[in-house]
Parts: sequence; C-alpha cells; structure tokens
Amino acid sequence: MSTHNSATWALVICFLCLATTAFAQRPRDAATLFEQLQHAESTDAAADALLASADANAATRRFLAKKLPDMIDAGWKGCYPQWRNAVRLAGDLRIAGAAPALAKWISLDDVGETSAGAYQRLETNPAGKALSQIGDPAIPVLVNILHNGTAHERQNVYLVLYAIGSPLAKFTIRRESVHETDPWLRAFAKGIAASESSGAQP
Repeated sequence: MSTHNSATWALVICFLCLATTAFAQRPRDAATLFEQLQHAESTDAAADALLASADANAATRRFLAKKLPDMIDAGWKGCYPQWRNAVRLAGDLRIAGAAPALAKWISLDDVGETSAGAYQRLETNPAGKALSQIGDPAIPVLVNILHNGTAHERQNVYLVLYAIGSPLAKFTIRRESVHETDPWLRAFAKGIAASESSGAQP
C-alpha cells in the first residue's frame, strides 16, 4: 500500500473514531444532566443546560421525550423543584408525549397568594402552563378531563384551551361548553368562548 493511501486510511479511521466518540458522548451527557435534574441542589442548572442542549441537539430532545413523562407522572411529593423543572422542560420543548402525564396534575396549583389574572394565565399551574405550550397535540387528553374530571380540573382545562388559542382549541371550548354539567362552569366556558371572539380577557 502506498504512503498516500496509508495516510488517507489513517485520516478516515481517525475521523470515524472521533465521530463515534462524539456520538457516544451526547447520550451520556444528556443522561448525566438528567440525573442532576433529579437532585435539588443541581436541578435548576441541569434544567437550563438540558434546554439549551435540546434546542441544538435532536438526540437530547429524543432522550428527554422518553424520560420526562415518567418523571412527571411520578409526581411532585418530596421533589417539587425537580418535578417543576421537568414540567417546564416538557412545556418549553413542546413534548407531546408528556401530555397524559401533565394532565394527571392539572389540578395542582402553586400554594401562596396570587392574583386572578395570574391564575387565568396559568402562572400558578405548572402542568396547565406546559399543556398550553404543547398546544393542539394536548387537546385529546384535555377533552378527556372535561368528560371525566372534577369541576376544578375542568375549569383549569378551559383556561388551558383559552391559552392555546388555536382554531381547534376555540372550537373545543364552544363544543364542550354545551355539554358542561356544572352551571357555573358552563357560564365560565361560554364567557371564555365569547372573549375569544371579542379578543377580551376572560
């Protein structure tokens, strides 16, 4: 084999080794950050790093799409900061596969004083906020809550649909409000539908 060919093959092998190493490191990096996401002392920094990585790296996004739903579904007791960061990532990255897990916690509102406006904008409802960011792909699980959920859950669903604001979300509010069994919620939903038409706040 000529010196030229030997050099060429050496470069090819070197390139393949570097590419393989880089490919192997990406999932490990995401896995390391995900582990840090689950610890109170490192969760905030890990969430920010995962969001930045997922914005630039499809592999990280796929990794989170697999891991976040289970973390969200497991709940917040004893790990609220970590759970809330997982919810925030699911919303910011619009991970549709997390919608069923998020819907499970749609009645969970942050404890503390808040304004009516903040409540209506879902600023006190982490799961509701994330579902509104996911948008139309979340609507089937939201409709399921309207058919089977508590009055408080249904009220939050109407607010999520209002926040989504798409033609499908607006249609869903109008359609489901007709079948709403709670008189107060029926009026609430119809008020939201009317404000959608006028552009006013509910």
